[in-house]
Amino acid sequence: MSISGIKGVQPELELTTLRGLKLISGSVWSTLLVETHSSTIELKGAPRANAAKFQREATQAIVRAVVAAVRAAGPNAFSALDVDRLYGQSRFLSNRDIEIWVDRAIRGGRLSEFLGHPNDRAKRLIDLLRHPLLEAEQHRAGLPAEAQQIHNLVAGDRSVLHKRNSAYVAEELRRQKQFFDTIESQPLTEEQRRAAIVLEDRNLVIAAAGSGKSSTVVAKIGHALASGFCAPHEILALAFNSSAADELAIRVNKRLSAKFAEANSISAKTFHKLGLEIIAQAELKKPDLAPWAAESRDNEGAIVEELVAELSAGDPRFLLKWVMLRALCAYPNEDDPRFKSLEHYESVQMREREVPDDLRTLNGELVKSREEVVIANWL
Repeated sequence: MSISGIKGVQPELELTTLRGLKLISGSVWSTLLVETHSSTIELKGAPRANAAKFQREATQAIVRAVVAAVRAAGPNAFSALDVDRLYGQSRFLSNRDIEIWVDRAIRGGRLSEFLGHPNDRAKRLIDLLRHPLLEAEQHRAGLPAEAQQIHNLVAGDRSVLHKRNSAYVAEELRRQKQFFDTIESQPLTEEQRRAAIVLEDRNLVIAAAGSGKSSTVVAKIGHALASGFCAPHEILALAFNSSAADELAIRVNKRLSAKFAEANSISAKTFHKLGLEIIAQAELKKPDLAPWAAESRDNEGAIVEELVAELSAGDPRFLLKWVMLRALCAYPNEDDPRFKSLEHYESVQMREREVPDDLRTLNGELVKSREEVVIANWL
């Protein structure tokens, strides 16, 4: 596609660098913005109707050129990407798996990957399929079926991948039933089993205390080992405190050591300990910790008491504020039982005579809550 007669613009633009055309309509004249990877070219001074027509026709021309370039790549280009082999793996496919697959496709074979030489043919094909103008479904209609499958993976909503993963999870629930029934003292629920099977880049499990999150972590580690997703030495389990980390290590060893060799090599640590180890490895020595960094349940809050005593002894203004805080906020406010609903609360606020005297400040000001009374009295 050529754009000529514009100062400072190359006469030819590579197809994959063209991202789209945007129309800015004026009262009489319009401006057409030709968007590329690195810049935007302005075409000014066209009548609105002509500019709109040109935008439509130019967009269609770009789409036809992209589709033609994809079709010209030939069936060998699609088969070289080997999507069937990707989908045929016996494990959950994460988003990172797709990015690795794309990178390897671009790099080519083992030798090309080792040398770092990109496969220009595969890279151009993927760049074409990632063209933003192919986002519209009607624009992809002319693509071969193999190209549409790859587009769904590299630039689409990955609906085919999600369907494939859903089928994999359903099959694993059936195939690993015995494992999930016996991995803990009680059979896992279906939600726990699904959380264990799904191995996305990042997984968030929200559950109440005592509902079985630790059991889910143990099952997830076990399933990752059973599916060959990783080896025991590649797993790190993290917890926020030492007791939780110790308990996790004991449960992993107890539940998995009989099923998997070297399961006792799985590491369970606190975030604190991991950070110390990383710093020690980078600096070749362990950092000096603040005295309160090793706080335990036996001396919990001791550092706060020490700081308050030190500040109170050296700063009268802090002492005054501390005494006021302890005097006014020593205990949390109880929930107000008078109001039965939000509507009841709002109606009471609109009728001053129904507001109790304990919602008046020392200055006689009427406020809406006891918390405001405390703040106003302090001020």
